[in-house]
Amino acid sequence: MRKAWKLLCKMLQISPRNTPCLPIIGNGDFLPGLESTVFRRWSRAGLQYVSQTVQSTGSPTSFNDLQMKFRLLPTDWFAYQQLKHYLQTLTPTRLQEDVQDRLQEVISLIAQESIPLRFYHRWLQDRAGDLDFSTLAQRWSIDLQLLISAGTIRKGMCLGRATTMSSVERERNYKFLLRAFYTPKRAHVMGISTGHCCRKCACPMASFGHMFWSCPLVSSFWIQLVSLMARLWNCSWRLHPSFLFTMQIRFHPPKPGCAAFLRKTVLLGRKCILLQWLSPQPPTIPQWRALMLHQMLLERREVVDMTTKAGRLFYQCWYLFSLTFTPYVQNQIWKT
Repeated sequence: MRKAWKLLCKMLQISPRNTPCLPIIGNGDFLPGLESTVFRRWSRAGLQYVSQTVQSTGSPTSFNDLQMKFRLLPTDWFAYQQLKHYLQTLTPTRLQEDVQDRLQEVISLIAQESIPLRFYHRWLQDRAGDLDFSTLAQRWSIDLQLLISAGTIRKGMCLGRATTMSSVERERNYKFLLRAFYTPKRAHVMGISTGHCCRKCACPMASFGHMFWSCPLVSSFWIQLVSLMARLWNCSWRLHPSFLFTMQIRFHPPKPGCAAFLRKTVLLGRKCILLQWLSPQPPTIPQWRALMLHQMLLERREVVDMTTKAGRLFYQCWYLFSLTFTPYVQNQIWKT
């Protein structure tokens, strides 16, 4: 989550160490805010974030104004001077009201509920924050009309940042999970979508997790993928929505290369949905085939000798799929 916060600030062109969302309490850069004394001045006064102590222009609020808004005592004047000195070390343009609004808007990941800002600034205390997986699981279960447990989502997010995944796979998995948090209305405010709801789904209260699975046009796309896999590998399996988060799929009986191919099928199937997000048209099988072909050619470039272990794994994964293309394409892939 610390990486997510820094990425968010980079997208907004804001320094992660210079935002109105910085906490006063527990901020390692503001030593008087560590509250090592018994007075606990800032928590007693109700001052938690820098955004509470600056004006719309980004300049520090006067001591008299803070006394009217919060429970500051006249004896807290010296502490206010320390806080004012810290605020003056920050860039006023990064503390203005419009910047505050943009940050508050973007970090409200869960529908109709803002995540506390301290979640994103646990890195100041060298601790990582946790999402409310239970609440999120309840909402996704309602959206998907299926039982999604908190452990399933937690496992999916852990797999999304696993070291065994390539950087490209981690990025795709992260983008998918992140967009599943947004409601259509929130996505419109953030500029992700052009309307108040997905053009392929008119349900205003649906989350993106719902649209990735329950939207009829998107569901038909997944069903087509299931049928294609069944014909290609002569296996019977059912695409459960939890596969979209965990990507852990088992086969009975397992076939060499089938699991690897299906993992890429689900991954690039999700990419098809992301590519068609703002389009009124649903994702299509030809679009998925083009992505899979591109992935196959990229992996083929890395295989020098087909007799090596990497070559055998590549053959097991892609051979049956390559037979669905023209002889010219097959020759480009399997020529020595």
